[in-house]
Amino acid sequence: MDEKLLEQFDRNEENQKLLNLYESKNYREVIAEIKEMNKKVGGKELVLHLPCITGNYKEMDKKILIIGQELDGWREIRDNPKDAMLDTLDISLKKPPKHPRPFNSFSLKFCKMVNKPKFPVSWASANIRKFSYKKTPKFKLHEKVQNLIYDKFNCLEEEIKIINPEIVLFLTGPNYDYYIKAQLNSVEFKTVENYNIRQFARVEHKSLPDNSFRIYHPRYLKRRGIYNKYLNVLKKECGL
Repeated sequence: MDEKLLEQFDRNEENQKLLNLYESKNYREVIAEIKEMNKKVGGKELVLHLPCITGNYKEMDKKILIIGQELDGWREIRDNPKDAMLDTLDISLKKPPKHPRPFNSFSLKFCKMVNKPKFPVSWASANIRKFSYKKTPKFKLHEKVQNLIYDKFNCLEEEIKIINPEIVLFLTGPNYDYYIKAQLNSVEFKTVENYNIRQFARVEHKSLPDNSFRIYHPRYLKRRGIYNKYLNVLKKECGL
């Protein structure tokens, strides 16, 4: 294991708290159980994503957590939470490509807008679906596998409390609201300006900061030509 990566991992107390959370719930055994159930029902190869905090996250003017849909199938599943977290950290520290994907580009632009004087800009990331299929991530998991995850690997609320962001963006689109509701009990979606709930929603829950929003996936925003418009509304709603 790269020593610099481990040093970065150890630098944040949030990472230690997250790891303690996963280990306290015996998630190694749960991961094995999920893999076994997936095998029994004939599911495709799984990947796992767990959040990991970079060294300068706490130095930002506003700490931001950006929650995506799921992995794009480019990572191996890990049998223990620490390795899964280090995978996330390793990817986050790599030099971004010259032409980043819309999701990463939107995240970077928003975070730079919020934390103008700070460089390099840093934010925390998580996925609403911790597990997904490696080569076909957009397919739903088998019902038995998904129910097992909800029963034994439902940790989003605790992750949010540990990461302690001041702004949360769900870049998941309305079709993933089901997953948000399943993991954040009694969550509410409220309208923003003249948008309907599907288009743009303020997300309210006891674990979330006041500035928490769910909007379309940035790929859709770009395709519809409303990418910058949504950035500006977010800026206004966050009081920037």
